[in-house]
Amino acid sequence: MYAASSSTRIYRSADGGATWSQLGTGITAGTIISKIRTPSSTTLWAVTTAGVLFRSANSGVSFGQVNTVLTPNIQDLEANGNLVYVISNNRLQYSNDNGATFVTSSSFTGSLANTSLFAYSVALNPTTNRAFVLYSDGPHTSTNGTAWSSIKGGIADASFQGTLELDPGQNLYMTNLMTNVRRVYSGNALGVWNSSTGVLLRPEQQVTCFLPRTATEWILGTQHYGVYRTVDGGSSWTEANSGLKLVSATGIFYTQQNRILLAVGGVGYYESIDEGSTWTIRTSAPLPQGTVRGFVRLSDGSVLAYGSGVFRSTGPTIGNAWTQQSTQALSQIVTFDGINLFGFVGNQLFTSTNQGVTWTLRSVPAITTFINKIQVGHNNDLFISTSNSLFRLPVASTIATVIRGLTSDFTVFASTGNTTIYLLANINTLETSLDGGATWSSRSIISTSANRIWAFRNNVLVMQSPNTSNFFYSRDGGANWTITPLADAEARATDVVLSGSELAYIATANSVAYKSQALIIPPTAPTGLVSVGVSSNQIQVLFNDNSSSESVFELEVSVGNNTNFQVNQRSSAFNTFQQKGRFVVSALAPGTSH
Repeated sequence: MYAASSSTRIYRSADGGATWSQLGTGITAGTIISKIRTPSSTTLWAVTTAGVLFRSANSGVSFGQVNTVLTPNIQDLEANGNLVYVISNNRLQYSNDNGATFVTSSSFTGSLANTSLFAYSVALNPTTNRAFVLYSDGPHTSTNGTAWSSIKGGIADASFQGTLELDPGQNLYMTNLMTNVRRVYSGNALGVWNSSTGVLLRPEQQVTCFLPRTATEWILGTQHYGVYRTVDGGSSWTEANSGLKLVSATGIFYTQQNRILLAVGGVGYYESIDEGSTWTIRTSAPLPQGTVRGFVRLSDGSVLAYGSGVFRSTGPTIGNAWTQQSTQALSQIVTFDGINLFGFVGNQLFTSTNQGVTWTLRSVPAITTFINKIQVGHNNDLFISTSNSLFRLPVASTIATVIRGLTSDFTVFASTGNTTIYLLANINTLETSLDGGATWSSRSIISTSANRIWAFRNNVLVMQSPNTSNFFYSRDGGANWTITPLADAEARATDVVLSGSELAYIATANSVAYKSQALIIPPTAPTGLVSVGVSSNQIQVLFNDNSSSESVFELEVSVGNNTNFQVNQRSSAFNTFQQKGRFVVSALAPGTSH
């Protein structure tokens, strides 16, 4: 097994990845390796992002440069003996002298003569040296590198984009990943296909790599949902994701029915009904029509999913069924009241007042560059960040004004009659505005750095470090911070949501989803404490329960003074928000202060 780092280093493992050793030198310093190939036990090829090929004939002990610079962006390479096939910038080239010189597509004859089509993948039979290449019009084959013939056969697909692979028995496989096709075709060593219809892939299987091990056992690597395996030629698939991590989660949402929805920017989303212990991929219609980037709750309790379209789920169990509200693509949707919706894509702002069915473009001449993020205040003023500025756009206005230069991230917490803006002016300075950005107060936040911030009620803030897995939270508006590293050092928080019990659920890039073990927001303290006499030695203690996240209430009593308090009784019976709490205290000593 071989691996390349994002530098000049190549490593080899002889024990399935348990241990690794660095191979020899010879690759130019500062070079970034983009691909390695091992056509034999002693020959290794390394491809760089600059379009340079390096070759080792001694199992990687040393490498030598074998050609002048090819076109950068080499997408695929196959080699056997002196033959080398390369696809760079979607153009096929081949060499029969170990890569010293290359023949370009201008010299091809047959089905690829004078072609201007794009090439995507190349495969080479190590026994016969027959080459296969996938172009945008279909697959082609050649036995000498210059004379090519089409092997599309009876396949009806009009256009192609995907991969070609050979299994150990030299059977040929082709994936066509065009949106309206998404199939795998299998054939023999000459490129004769077994079926003109192939095997249909599942909606979430946005394939990035394909490995055929036998005629019936295939392994798929996908863009958003990990690895899949089939042992029956694609009739059924099982997930093979033990220990793997998500590529990049874009949004996380906690429903009123205690379900967690996790968007990863792919078709459908992940769903958990057991607090994140297990997850199911949801791609029920009409969600396969588009990707999902996040979720937002409406005033009637229904939920919108947004991405390449807008979808709505209603009823007692959010997520069981979805209807498509609109085909409008949106990168984000925000709302304060659950009625007035605001979204953006690129540098365009949109509004909707009918649950996302129709979207009206809102002209804002001052916004000329791409929007990074939008937030909404209590009065439906919008706060919009671009690459270097934070704008305020008053409700019903088209005039946006810059209220702050922006170098990192910002967030808004809006409540009835009040909007607070929190801005990371740089990686270790937090600025706060209570007046819509007219004035700001500044404080140094922590000794390390942060580049993402979220705000919740009761002055609770959470932040993510850009360079570590450190996750920070503050319960006093940023005056003091607690550092809690995520378990995976590669994890970076991309979204945070609180459950009804005030636990935090965190979506990440490069890792998995996380759940906090302690409450992020402490329960709101009870109020209205009064005592009512019942008898000469018994009273009732009454209070207002102001939270729904407490586990228990304790009543402490001090006899004879106001300093020596002891727990008198505990109760978890007051578990309904705004319920009147009541303790009955008995056996009080007459004539004694308590």
